[in-house]
Amino acid sequence: MASDDLILSWTAAIDARGTELGAYINRVERLIAERWSELDLSPHARGVGKQGEVVLRYRILSSGRVDEVSVVRSSGVPELDRMAMASVPPRVPRIPRRVELSTLVHEIVLRYRNPLIEF
Repeated sequence: MASDDLILSWTAAIDARGTELGAYINRVERLIAERWSELDLSPHARGVGKQGEVVLRYRILSSGRVDEVSVVRSSGVPELDRMAMASVPPRVPRIPRRVELSTLVHEIVLRYRNPLIEF
């Protein structure tokens, strides 16, 4: 097999707490959380008790443009999954130059607890 035919795929998980990268990720997550809190399910979906958790993956380019937003784990509620996708803005702050990344792929968990259901 020629090296041009080889497809490589990898994922690295790092702990960025206390770093400039960690501060940047927290800032982006806060932006998404703010948008998420402004959205809500339809009255019908709330009325029938829909709730759940969605895991999204998205890519941020160094310019701050966001692309490749996808559902990694569905809530099982299509309306909730669409709401989660809508919570990721098309643009976020630029990746700080000192972080030295041209792109950043990140995952976020968004939970929706139905206000009509008592716990």
